[in-house]
Amino acid sequence: RWPYVNILVTYKHFNFWYCRFYPPNLNLYLRLEEAILKILAENISKKFLKQALFSNFTYSFELGNRYGIIGNNGSGKSTLLKIISGFLSPNTGSVTYTDGGKEIPIEEIYAHVSYCAPYIDLIESMTMDEFIDFHFKFKRFTASLDRDQFIEWVQIDPQKKIETYSSGMKQRLKLGLNLMSESKILLIDEPTSFLDSHGIEWFHRALNQFSANKILIIASNDKNDLTTCQEIINIENHKF
Repeated sequence: RWPYVNILVTYKHFNFWYCRFYPPNLNLYLRLEEAILKILAENISKKFLKQALFSNFTYSFELGNRYGIIGNNGSGKSTLLKIISGFLSPNTGSVTYTDGGKEIPIEEIYAHVSYCAPYIDLIESMTMDEFIDFHFKFKRFTASLDRDQFIEWVQIDPQKKIETYSSGMKQRLKLGLNLMSESKILLIDEPTSFLDSHGIEWFHRALNQFSANKILIIASNDKNDLTTCQEIINIENHKF
């Protein structure tokens, strides 16, 4: 029996259901596989001065799957996310991005990526209203979501300056911008940092609502952050 392909049935930007389709021959299956957005990391290694983080890391990330990256503090989880995002280059190896069987140039990958991490700052002199305007000059809202719905989702006063927000409110805003932008690649580092129990529940609701049919990669040592991930990658298994 041939391998199957999960197909998302969409009409006028609304996602209806997944169906399981068995191509009648292997060539058709391979053509369908090529049409899926993929990230392929091949034999990548990274070190800073004399500190070696990981080596010969090879992995394929595909649309519709959720991946968790675990490892000790300082093991290279955040560095691996930066390399996958195109922000940082590996010392050896390569990362390639393909969509519909066509390679995406590294200088264009930013248009496909949303990246959220504690070390990525907001412009705190802006109000949330102003920052929404700024952010969505470069991104679009995810399908079926508008500005008012976004504000309702993040549950933060949009008229106040970001510098007056608590750490948890800032994190919720960053997560909202990540999950609710029309990006096919979602990278999230330590998603529940600074969140209280209410914020953590909010994150999991938003994750389930907005991460379908995307590549989702979460780096965290909190197992509760990774409960929806289908594949777990231990960076400790890729040491020099």
